[in-house]
Formats: sequence, structure tokens, C-alpha cells
Amino acid sequence: MREYPRASVLYGQEEHCTSVYQVLSGAVKTYRTGLDGSEHVTRFALGNDVIGLLDHSRHLETAETTCQTTLRIWPRARLDALLAQDPRVAGDLWRATRAALDHAYRQLAIIGRKPTMERVAWFLLDLAARYRGQNRHPTLRIAMTRRDIADYLGLSTETVCRCLTRLRARRVIDTPKWDLVVLRDPAALEALCLTEPAETADDPDDDTMRLARAARV
Repeated sequence: MREYPRASVLYGQEEHCTSVYQVLSGAVKTYRTGLDGSEHVTRFALGNDVIGLLDHSRHLETAETTCQTTLRIWPRARLDALLAQDPRVAGDLWRATRAALDHAYRQLAIIGRKPTMERVAWFLLDLAARYRGQNRHPTLRIAMTRRDIADYLGLSTETVCRCLTRLRARRVIDTPKWDLVVLRDPAALEALCLTEPAETADDPDDDTMRLARAARV
């Protein structure tokens, strides 16, 4: 095991693959860098998630810690030998990989079909579900910046902040600190996620009306 401070780069896009990482505590973001230097966050790896496993000779993206993070590191050669010796390890990694692929599919479906407020609601509920095995308290520690969340959801930082402000105003959530979110009304968030997309989905007033309807459910 090894601890890394915030903003530690574990590996870079196009670097040779030498190790596979499992997050024991904290969080790691993976992102691709465009030709213009912009970042597109593809994943937030949390407790027990594995990263770097699907890459082959070179990494497809960069991995960077978003807070103090503890990792288990397997050199690829050692991991390959362990997989050959112990089928249980292979089964565990297969389940972790399948879960990551399922999550990526859901993320693409949300970003491709849902308006802004629904994306933020899904993100909060998804975090709550992923933390549930570690902490059942309705308070979520947000280990990533608003900009990272915006890049992940395909939104602007200002839009993410505006959505959180509206959710707080409707008493759906509370934000006692910048890195803490209290889910006061998870049912309202779930109702938002069930909203069908509309042609005016990105209109701020339309977002507000949908939020008001969801809060009454």
C-alpha cells in the first residue's frame, strides 16, 4: 500500500503501462487531454475500484488523485503471474472490470440524454450509492472539484454550481462546506433522474420547473 497526496499523477496518457492500481481510500480521476489542452474527465475511481487494468501497452488516459489517497499497486508482470496462479483473483478483477464498464455505460446514457439538472442529480445519487458500503450517513464528502464534476458531466463549472445552488434552495440538499453535500431529500433527486428529456432541457427556467415538480413527488 502507498499513500499519495492530492494532485499526484499516477500515470500519464500514452505512457507505458507498468502497474495496475486499486483505490483503498480517497479518489482518483482519469481524464483524456484534447489537442487544445482541454481535459475530459472519464471516471472517478473510489474505494475498491481498479484502474489501469484495461490499458494494454500504453495508457489511454491520465490518472490523478483528487485528494489524499491510499492505493494498492500491482506491477503488471506480478499481477499476470498471480492471475495464472489464483482463479479467485481473476474473478475479483473480472467483477471489478464489469462493474466499471456498466458504470461507464450508465454515465454515457445520462450525459447523452439528460438535461443539466438531471445530470447533477444522477451524479449525487451515484456517489451516495457507491459510498453506501462504506458509510450510510446521508452526508457525502465530495473529493473532486466543481470543475472536475463539470468535465465529467459535460457541463460548465458555472452550470454545476448553479444546479447545486438550486437544489440547496429547494432543500433537496445542503452544502455546509464546499466538500460536503447532505442529501436532505433523495426521493426528489430520484424523481429528477426519471424526468424525460425535452427540447428545452437546457433552459434554466425549465430546469427550475422540473425541480419544483420533483420536490413535490
